[in-house]
Amino acid sequence: MAKPKGRLEDIDAHLKRAFSQIENEALPDKLTDLLEKLRQQDKQGGAAGADSGGPEAQLQEAGIGGARSE
Repeated sequence: MAKPKGRLEDIDAHLKRAFSQIENEALPDKLTDLLEKLRQQDKQGGAAGADSGGPEAQLQEAGIGGARSE
C-alpha cells in the first residue's frame, strides 16, 4: 500500500499534467470574440454594455452559459 505522501505526489503529478494540457489549448472563437467585444466596451467607458443587457445577456448571445433559474 502506498504511503499517503506518495499518493499525494501522484495526485499532484497527474493534476499538473492534466492542467498543463488544458493550459495550452486555444480558447473557442466565441469566447475570444466576446472577450474582445468586452475590451472594446471597457475602452469606450462601458456605455455599449448598458445597451446590450449586461454581461449575462452578452454571454447568452454568444452561446456561452445558460439561463439561470431563480
